[in-house]
Amino acid sequence: MPGPDYLAFLDIFSPSHSFLPDSVKRWIDRAQTKWSPGNTDRWYALGVNTWAGSGRWTVSHGGILNSDGMSPEGRPTEASVVSHAYRAPDGTAVFIALNWSPHAQRDLDELREDIGNAHKLVTVLPQ
Repeated sequence: MPGPDYLAFLDIFSPSHSFLPDSVKRWIDRAQTKWSPGNTDRWYALGVNTWAGSGRWTVSHGGILNSDGMSPEGRPTEASVVSHAYRAPDGTAVFIALNWSPHAQRDLDELREDIGNAHKLVTVLPQ
């Protein structure tokens, strides 16, 4: 799935998006403490990591993908990537995919930390 499509998928987790009915949105809110009473950290809901530290929901999803296929010419193809996607309540979103290597997860984690630190420096001015 191309990055822009992946980020569009994460947009459905915006509380203002009409895709998820209110009953599902309430379920996501309750899932934070349903199985872990008193939980104030992240929780897993509808297949994505979820947390509410900077608004109603921040969601992220990632992992390693190994895919075998065929090229348009009928030759076997193979792809292995490590990826991470993130969407904040304000709509800020990031998608990162790196070719898999023995150090890909470490490199991805470092890049995520750098992006997070840069995001802390951004100031949104009133309009």
